[in-house]
Amino acid sequence: MPLTAEHVSHAYRRGEPGETLALDSIDLTINEGQLVLLAGANGSGKSTLLHCLSGLLRPSSGKVSFDGLASLSIQFPERALFAATVYDDIAFGPLNAGMKKDEARARALEAAGRAGLDKELLGRHPRTLSHGQRRLAALAGVIAMRPRYLLLDEPTAGLDPTAKGRIAEALVRLNREGMAVVVASHDLAHFLGICGRVIVISHGRIVFDGGPEGLVSLEDTASISLPPSLVVARWLREKGIEAPWDISPEDAAARARRIHEGLD
Repeated sequence: MPLTAEHVSHAYRRGEPGETLALDSIDLTINEGQLVLLAGANGSGKSTLLHCLSGLLRPSSGKVSFDGLASLSIQFPERALFAATVYDDIAFGPLNAGMKKDEARARALEAAGRAGLDKELLGRHPRTLSHGQRRLAALAGVIAMRPRYLLLDEPTAGLDPTAKGRIAEALVRLNREGMAVVVASHDLAHFLGICGRVIVISHGRIVFDGGPEGLVSLEDTASISLPPSLVVARWLREKGIEAPWDISPEDAAARARRIHEGLD
């Protein structure tokens, strides 16, 4: 059974002064095995949508349904690390769910590996880890619950390029193992190359749902920050030249030179 949202709307301070409509009649289906990028400007409704899809927030109207477990990783999830060791933090969820220690240990070790967290880090206190390692530890804690759908809100926020790359690699690995992953992020450059589907949300409504290549011809980009390759591809299209969304700098320079020389 897919993760579905049917006519989902949500208003904050409903019926009160200052009522704000965050989601406006969202219809959405996330199928098993998909890796989806949810893009949008600040205040577009990305986080609210993830909260509704995970069951953390009940929408004001409409219905969300899914089979199995949908887990949400909020922004800066490493702030919630609290145990004396990384292992204890990862195993907390399974133990709290009533699993025996041996089963919880197996889950924790498996989750650490799937998240790309080195085993030698498991006995350390979370505060001794790097920022990126703590982010992976927090991700492992979510994975330990074996969700069918993994929803992440800005998973690379505040990380350096190397740590961002490790997060992206972990998500690709999880997706290849069968987990559906939905990533809400401003960081399109790090996720467009791995996500086969992009959903753009603006003012609580979905304005685009398709592959990354569709962003080249999207008239209104809803104030999202596009990576350089997409900016160039859109500019070339305006000049009458088709170009892929992930055009290389060398290819872009060659096509721009042809325009300058009047050969196209």
